[in-house]
Amino acid sequence: MKLALFPPFGDGMVLQRDREIEVWGAAAPGKAVSVTFQGIRRACRADDTGRWSVFLPPLSFGGPYAMAVACGGEAVTVGDILVGEVWVCGGQSNMEMKMDRVRHMFPEEFENPRNPHIRQFDVPQTPRLNGPQTSLESGRWREASPETVADFSAAGYFFAKRLYEKYRVPIGLLAAAVGGTPIHAWMSRAMLRGFPDVLAEADACARPGYIQSVQREESARTAAYMEALDRDDAGLQRRWYDPAYDDSGWAERPLCAAWDGDLRATGSVWFRNTLVIPPELAGKQATLFLGTIVDADTAYANGAVVGSTAYRYPPRGYAIPALPEGRCVLALRVLSQYGQGGFTPGKPRMLVCGGRGFDLNGMWKYRRGTIRPPMPRETNFAYKPTGLYNGMIAPLHRWPVKGVLWYQGESDAAAPTGYRIKFTSLIQGWRKGWKADLPFLFVQLSHYADTGGMDWDALRQEQLASLAEPGTALIFSGDVGEYNDLHPQNKQAVGDRLARAAMRVAYGEDMPASPFTLCGPLPTLAHPK
Repeated sequence: MKLALFPPFGDGMVLQRDREIEVWGAAAPGKAVSVTFQGIRRACRADDTGRWSVFLPPLSFGGPYAMAVACGGEAVTVGDILVGEVWVCGGQSNMEMKMDRVRHMFPEEFENPRNPHIRQFDVPQTPRLNGPQTSLESGRWREASPETVADFSAAGYFFAKRLYEKYRVPIGLLAAAVGGTPIHAWMSRAMLRGFPDVLAEADACARPGYIQSVQREESARTAAYMEALDRDDAGLQRRWYDPAYDDSGWAERPLCAAWDGDLRATGSVWFRNTLVIPPELAGKQATLFLGTIVDADTAYANGAVVGSTAYRYPPRGYAIPALPEGRCVLALRVLSQYGQGGFTPGKPRMLVCGGRGFDLNGMWKYRRGTIRPPMPRETNFAYKPTGLYNGMIAPLHRWPVKGVLWYQGESDAAAPTGYRIKFTSLIQGWRKGWKADLPFLFVQLSHYADTGGMDWDALRQEQLASLAEPGTALIFSGDVGEYNDLHPQNKQAVGDRLARAAMRVAYGEDMPASPFTLCGPLPTLAHPK
């Protein structure tokens, strides 16, 4: 067996200061392994399975450093290591939401010089329903720079930036959030002991071969559905995206008008609009902003595909490499998968080039491409009980951290009663796994109008009641919510408020009262600065 360190070990990693650090990996069974870091040497012998681990004493913040691992004639060196504070970024899509989604709201973050003291490790999104894992399979660290910041958790990045500005201590983020996930996906069997129905679902998914069988069947069904939809779509067959196509017989409608009549049927609907591009913009790159669309879309500019999105939530911002001079035909193919298609009201829809914008909210020509039955739904096993805890959180328990940032709850708002019990069990269970009374900072659900009948207010009350657990803080985000977007873009406010809560709960600052941050009972913690 080859000498190796297991993730999250790797170049650019951040180790938690002031905590004993376990270093682990693989080597030939029975072979002696040594680890040297900051002049400290530790040695052990690999067991019969080739696994080994050593412990380093608590370290002060600083870096960059290198770590050398040796076994016989083999050697592994890991460089650019920082010692600082490590925070887990957990939850669902509002924590997972990347900086790329807020690029146009915070363009300066993509122009700043790199900050090597802020780093993120993306935990692989691998649910495991057959028990907790002890190591991750992959993953790498990245430092914040104009080239990489687009992939950082937006809430996590702004949190880290604010903390670094305050304490000048390196910050490492463990990004462990998955969109759409209910809280039970992040809980172990022990944490779900009081929920037998949920555990029964976990047991069903853990049967050997069950997941693979369901995925094969559902994937084949979805592929057949999409093939038939494309085959029957008159717009694809007759090239309605071609600028030379004659659309003079098409009906017209405002782009954002509610879909009614036959438009409410599932299938495809095509839209066309013709712009006149002035000579001074010809050949220049442009961006096509379309807001959010239910459910999926493909956009064309003068016959060429410029972008495609497979689900409803991401705001569309498609790059057009070069505008033509004069006539420019935009065509959109929109797929309504479950009979509720349309363009989200209140979102900016425009073509932007060279500081000039073309408003696209007016009249568009439209025509139905095909009508199909609703798209078959696929089972997302990432949403099943215990799966993400087993695959993403349990392997991290060996990696000391400072605390947890949590933004989740939208997917539990359909049945909010008992959320507080689950969340408290999760907090206590994660602390037990990390063997530390970790600060737990969580974001209350933002304002959102289109909740689909789910009781977000009741879920917010459950979150508020969770403050009874010591060492917690609730971040109010209602004021930065957007009535027409499940994923509000002002993650800077969320990150700043999380950082403020950390200053009090994790660092012992005597902070003045804030209407945006509520803290639970403060435990007795060490607060190094």
